[in-house]
Amino acid sequence: CGHVHRFVSTSFAGRPAIIAPSPAQQVALQDGPLAFSREPGGYLCHDWLPGERLLTHYLPAETENGHLSGHQAGSAASA
Repeated sequence: CGHVHRFVSTSFAGRPAIIAPSPAQQVALQDGPLAFSREPGGYLCHDWLPGERLLTHYLPAETENGHLSGHQAGSAASA
């Protein structure tokens, strides 16, 4: 299908390579027919520290109580 719905990190030619997860469903990691897993979606948040490095955080797109809306996510970050 041309894209990957899984969080993957590796190095290629001596450089870090990252594939961001899908914020919705993840594709099951298995051989065989295409299937979705019950893993929560997620996203990556990059923090560029000039002159230092790139720091990447993985954040799940849902909590124990279900998905966070943008408003709830902003409130949680400032708490």
